[in-house]
Formats: sequence, structure tokens, C-alpha cells
Amino acid sequence: MASVAERAGVSRATAFRQLGGSSEMIVQVGLLRSRQHIARVREIMETQRNIFAKMEDAMVYTTRELPRDPVIVALMAQRAASVRHQDIHSVTSELNAPVLAAGQAAGLVRTDIAIAEMTDFIIEQTYLAAEYPDRSEKAARHRFRTFVAPALRPQPIPPSSVNTKTPGRELDEALTAAADAIVAAGDA
Repeated sequence: MASVAERAGVSRATAFRQLGGSSEMIVQVGLLRSRQHIARVREIMETQRNIFAKMEDAMVYTTRELPRDPVIVALMAQRAASVRHQDIHSVTSELNAPVLAAGQAAGLVRTDIAIAEMTDFIIEQTYLAAEYPDRSEKAARHRFRTFVAPALRPQPIPPSSVNTKTPGRELDEALTAAADAIVAAGDA
């Protein structure tokens, strides 16, 4: 922070006030550096038609490229703060939210979890993939297909929570109850 303040020609206190500390500085520098990366991810996603193929290719590229930038590596190292950082979430949402929303509209992506929460999950999984010793395309695709895609797909409804009554069955039960009541009233 002292080096930044000196280069900017301000006091260290002013640098802290403006940047909010070293972890916030890393986030802001990482966001500035990520603009090219984001543009490339958009290009990659546009080449695919399938929603999951778009997201998988984005994860493969990101897994390979993020560890090449020391600022991004420092950002990933403070995962707890960076995954939930509003600016990082916003930038990632710009990429993922339209794809996830289209997937929801097509019935391919679950609707019981908010897109914002799915975005957090995708960021976490991308960081894990980028930190994993094997960052090959094969390993990144395996992670996406094994962990990410299944978590994003609609989940089966457990049998205990399924409403066994259908409109037709409910009508039959109501008509039977009404007929029984008429018979009981006639008997009375």
C-alpha cells in the first residue's frame, strides 16, 4: 500500500481511504485486468448453442487462463472475500446470468435456486478448478460435467414431497364425498 501511495503521490492514509485496504486493491486491479478475459469468455460462449456447452467452455478457458495472472492468483487466494465481492459477482453475473436465465426458460436449469446463488457456486468452482494441480482441458471438463452441470440441472422431487393428488383424482374424491353425503342425508 505504501508503494501505491508513493506512486500516486498521496499519503498512505489517503491510499487506504480510496482503496479500502490491500485486499480491496487486489480485487479492483483484478477486475481491471479481467476485462480482456471477460471479452474472450464472451466470444467463446457465443460459439456454442447449448447452454451447458457455453458454460463448460468458459470454465475450461478460465481454468487455464486465470492462474497465468499473478493478480488474479492473489485474488483467488482470498477466496472467501472475493467470491462474495459485489463487483466480482456483478462481472460474473454479466456473463452467466443471461445463460442461466435462458436455461431456466428452457427448463434445463433449476429454478428453485436464485441465479445469484448459482453464480456464487460457479465462481467457487472456477476458483477450485484454477487452483487444482491438473488444470488440463480434460480435468476442467470433468469437473464441470461431474459437479457443476449436475448442480445446475433441475433436481428430481423427492417422493415424500410429491403431491399425490391430481386435479382428476381430487375431483373424483369430491364427487364420492358428495355422493356419500347425499346418501347419508337421504338415510337421515
